[in-house]
Amino acid sequence: MNKLIKFYYNLIPANNKKNYFFDDIVSWSDYKLETAHDYIQWLFPDKTGGVNPKAPHLTPSDIKKFKTDRVLRRNVVQASLRMLLFYGFVNEGTEVKQILPLNRRERGRTIGLFSTHNYRRLTRIMSFLRKINMEYLSAIFFLSLCYAMRSNHMFLKKVLKQKSLPLWMKTQKSLKPYITNYDINKITEVIPMEEEESEDWDEWGYWDEESEESEESEGETELEKTCGVRGLDYTGNSCYMDSTLLSVFAIPNSTVTNNILRKNLGELKSVNNLWIQCNDNMKQDIKRRRAIQKALVDITNSMRGLKKVRYCSNLRSLIRQCPGTQAFHERGTQDAGEFLTYLFNLFQVDVAKTVRRTYGSNDTGPNADWKLVKRIVDRKASPIIDIVATTILDMKAKTDITTFTTQTLVADLVESERWYPDRKNAPDVSFSRRKEVIKTKSPYLVFSLHRTYGIPKFDRKGNFRRIDKVNLWKKVKAPESMRSRGQTLHLTAIVIHTGGAHYTANFKCRGEWFSYDDNPIGRRHDIQFIGSYKNMVRSESRPLTHGTLFFYT
Repeated sequence: MNKLIKFYYNLIPANNKKNYFFDDIVSWSDYKLETAHDYIQWLFPDKTGGVNPKAPHLTPSDIKKFKTDRVLRRNVVQASLRMLLFYGFVNEGTEVKQILPLNRRERGRTIGLFSTHNYRRLTRIMSFLRKINMEYLSAIFFLSLCYAMRSNHMFLKKVLKQKSLPLWMKTQKSLKPYITNYDINKITEVIPMEEEESEDWDEWGYWDEESEESEESEGETELEKTCGVRGLDYTGNSCYMDSTLLSVFAIPNSTVTNNILRKNLGELKSVNNLWIQCNDNMKQDIKRRRAIQKALVDITNSMRGLKKVRYCSNLRSLIRQCPGTQAFHERGTQDAGEFLTYLFNLFQVDVAKTVRRTYGSNDTGPNADWKLVKRIVDRKASPIIDIVATTILDMKAKTDITTFTTQTLVADLVESERWYPDRKNAPDVSFSRRKEVIKTKSPYLVFSLHRTYGIPKFDRKGNFRRIDKVNLWKKVKAPESMRSRGQTLHLTAIVIHTGGAHYTANFKCRGEWFSYDDNPIGRRHDIQFIGSYKNMVRSESRPLTHGTLFFYT
């Protein structure tokens, strides 16, 4: 028996060090596994031995023994699962689950996947497992890394910067043919990235990646302090747009990715009722939408730390070619909720299901006898639930906005406006009252509160003079999570109207809340840590009284 086999049999310690037996190492804390650098070559050897001169070299006879010896293979599994846990994952039956934060620190040290020296360790681990016919375990590591890259854009950025992905792919036999031409989008399911051609600041607000490299310290970078999120900077009353874009795109979400960023816009050719039309020529219409989609991809990648875009100027210029009901392409003030509706309508985000029941009655009392007249099911509806100003005006303070997944609208009609549901087949059936009950189910919901309405003003002679705007700062409840038709959705962002003509946003990242302001007294955008949900709802931005868009995903 050589020293490698003896070590794996727990007969000798690695490096002749105290507490370096196999059983010791697999029982170490994560901090010890992170900070010690002379054990990994023993647990997962290769033919070179690595940088540790005392580490054994893996020989062909060793490989043969590791392929057949049951004790050795059992210990390899034990060592592999311990390292998998170190990186934040566990194997449960046929599933691998993340149970620890990918970005975590202990005693001032970054632990696991956010410590880049671990990337060579991972290559070593997966390569060794494949050599000894444990491809299944090797694949578990690789798939865990794919999950981590998909769910955490800061980790993905580190991997791409270190150029580790091709080395990891090389450890997987089935991926070897794709090492030189792999599609990062297919591997990690993140949005596509493209090289930016502009240098330094240009007219659309891009800047050179290398110009900020010196600003990052060896410790935690500015992006990491803001949960890896970078916002847009203010330009020409863009706050409504910037805050909405950050709330929708900054944190990865499969509904947004599949229905906006990676949507096959060619499919819109077969849609009978497009919510927005960009051009009479369908080919030109799709071309304009794709240009806007590309701009949103750039902005999203910038927000996730994969690209750098400073302003929404390019997006605005493209919207000019596909205008909505409001002039979002211009530099005037606009409403965040109306912009979100425009954006979702432009990409036909029809992920919701609504059931609309219409009732009629001739009873005027509170316990009226309502008759169901018709029921309409729409399986391709918008996930935005509008709560109009008159509803906010009439509702009680601290109303739970999530109850508006069911909306009830009642209209009392004057005699001249009686409702005849079917004049042709039932001309004698009419109602003095009409009620609609609308129920919405969606994997992604946005409650849009219209907190501003206009009151017409007249002079003494009754002539119209102007419309005065009134703001409804009525406090609502926005719970951390909600149940919607058998599924649980979580509050992830709030767009807030400050009371003047400015919008900001609060957003949730890795379980913590942050605030975003694109124009903090004329400076570049600012992202501040808030912390818990409790801290967020009590913050100075007053999200429960001034929030206009509440995102549940």
